[in-house]
Amino acid sequence: MNGLRPTYAALRVRQIAPLWLALALGAVAYRPLLVSALQIPTAHRVESWLFRPSQLPAIFVLGAAGWMVWRRRARLAALPGRRNPVAATALAAAGAALFVWALLTRSIDLLLPSLAATGLSIAAAARGRAGARALLLPALVLGLGVPIPAPLRNEIVWGLQRATATAAAVALGAIGRDVDREGVILRVGEHSFHVIDGCSGLQGIATLTLVALAVGELLELPGRRRALLVALAPALGYALNVVRIAYIAASPDPERYAGLSGDHTPQGLALLSAGTALLYFAGRALHDAGEAEAPPPAPAPAAPPLAIAWLGALTALSFALPRFPIRPE
Repeated sequence: MNGLRPTYAALRVRQIAPLWLALALGAVAYRPLLVSALQIPTAHRVESWLFRPSQLPAIFVLGAAGWMVWRRRARLAALPGRRNPVAATALAAAGAALFVWALLTRSIDLLLPSLAATGLSIAAAARGRAGARALLLPALVLGLGVPIPAPLRNEIVWGLQRATATAAAVALGAIGRDVDREGVILRVGEHSFHVIDGCSGLQGIATLTLVALAVGELLELPGRRRALLVALAPALGYALNVVRIAYIAASPDPERYAGLSGDHTPQGLALLSAGTALLYFAGRALHDAGEAEAPPPAPAPAAPPLAIAWLGALTALSFALPRFPIRPE
């Protein structure tokens, strides 16, 4: 038995080595994303992550997507080795086009959909359509880090500002507070509160949507129950934000909680903690209502040689491709 151990270890190393090589090449090729994600955030940056209407931070979406891929490794390894060259080629072409344009224009955000398309192309090349379907959710998670086009985002934010102001006024009226609403301005007694874009709740909705996806993955909820939990997240994020705005507007000193000089991070963390707890308990209730998915046990899948070659080409391209010059102001 002792003589067999080195042989088994050698086989294990030969199986895992291509996977680690592919991961290393991917990390080098998409290094601008990693550099952006691993930067230590300032206090102002953390506050922006919690309130400012924008895409989710790269570290959040990369971490969540990578964790989901790792949890699905057994499912991928258990799939038959049926390749889909048409889907793999189309996805690889889309990923390469986004990769080239992102490098040329220095648009780090575009590397996220490029990474998603590249991952799906590798899965399709190794395991066909079933492999691409297994990685579809992590790929969609990466999309949460892509910014919404400004005109559409502004419309969404404005609609949320008005809806939040209206709901907060109704909530205050229901508890007997005398409140006047003028558009997105709430007047309670001698104080007034302006529901600005940072109070729209869009960032909280996006963050809790990511949390719902993570909870569904953690509890291995079936498709319909997982979709129900994700659909609950925006409504929960909106409701919690309405409670926050109503509390601030009704406080004796609204400027203390909403002023430009105040620290709003505790509010955001409290909101996120409450939403995470509620989503987890909702997920547990959905989990107990039916049987959870159980992926078959299997070893981690090995990276196909084609994936290593493709990631190696992207790595070389990331060093060789010139960038558009930055025009001075």
